[in-house]
Amino acid sequence: MRVSPNPEVLTWAIRRCGEDAGSLVRAFPKLEDWISGESQPTLKQAESFARRTHVSLDLLFANSVPELGLQIADFRTLGGTRAEPSPELYDTVNQMMYRQDWMRSYFLEEGHDPVPIVGAFGDSHGGGSDAEVADAIKGWLSLEGDWAFSLPDSQAALRCLRDAAEAKRVSVVINGIVGDNTHRPLSVSEFRGFVLSDSAAPLIFINGRDAKAAQIFTLAHELAHLAFAKTGVVAPEAETADEGLALERRCDSIAAELLMPGELFADTWHGGGRDGGYARCLRAAKAFKTSVPACARRAVGLGLMGWPEHRSVIDQHLQRNGSSRASGGGNYYHTKGYRLGAVFSDAVLTALKSNAITYVEAFRLTGLGPKTFDAYFEGAV
Repeated sequence: MRVSPNPEVLTWAIRRCGEDAGSLVRAFPKLEDWISGESQPTLKQAESFARRTHVSLDLLFANSVPELGLQIADFRTLGGTRAEPSPELYDTVNQMMYRQDWMRSYFLEEGHDPVPIVGAFGDSHGGGSDAEVADAIKGWLSLEGDWAFSLPDSQAALRCLRDAAEAKRVSVVINGIVGDNTHRPLSVSEFRGFVLSDSAAPLIFINGRDAKAAQIFTLAHELAHLAFAKTGVVAPEAETADEGLALERRCDSIAAELLMPGELFADTWHGGGRDGGYARCLRAAKAFKTSVPACARRAVGLGLMGWPEHRSVIDQHLQRNGSSRASGGGNYYHTKGYRLGAVFSDAVLTALKSNAITYVEAFRLTGLGPKTFDAYFEGAV
């Protein structure tokens, strides 16, 4: 059976998926003929093409090129132009919204109270100073100002902050790929994370391909978003965003205060004696388990150094370290825990044990099969 997809949509799907056109032609030798209208694919070939380019089959037959903008607020707008989301970002947001919808319904049916930090400071244009918002978040998470000092590294600090948030029923998901598909990596140059604000089931997603210290800052930034009940995707460099610029800068400031309290940071900075800016930033990054760029930005914000020295610090950092990113690999079930998050995992397990959902539903929600499901939950069911 031959079908007639829209040639313009085929061209759009090729561009959107980001795959090399040559590899697609090798997979579909008649692809150029489909686009020119000289021949038509079979239904099976159209289905295969749709899967390969990560679009639904019905879209291939649309009368015009679809506009698949982000499903949530997009704070990645640069220079007045909103970049079309990649299939990876689009599908990841869809997956997280699906999980959140289920959690919201389940938590409301179970009679859980709203998560108090969500919208606690109302409109982001008011509602307390940045320091007051950061202190409120730390108090709610039961964290002291120097909470990261005793931890060995950024990985431990990220785990600590994530666990503190999840203990308060904020679902935190850390993943560097779409679901479990290792062939679909997420791009740090496209986004660092996003937050789905909801009083019953708030969810934070962090791009796991980013460096650990950067993931910590993203998590703190997204917690600030929750304080204002603002949903959205965070840009690779929030300060360059056009739309939502004031909100992003404010959330950055709150995140900096949450992770690097002003007075404590200044004490750490001045403890360096005659050290230069780069050495001071290194020491602060080690103490607060954040990145050198974050410490340099914090130092400027506190008036501890100027922009010329900031530029020098960043240049030295890039020369010595490049643009570090998190490495992949590791134990599958440990990694799966990060990809699902404790709040979501516990909710699925509790719902299953109380017969609120079936095993089939649990498999669909988690993306696990019968054997991997039992192994992940270690026989808890």
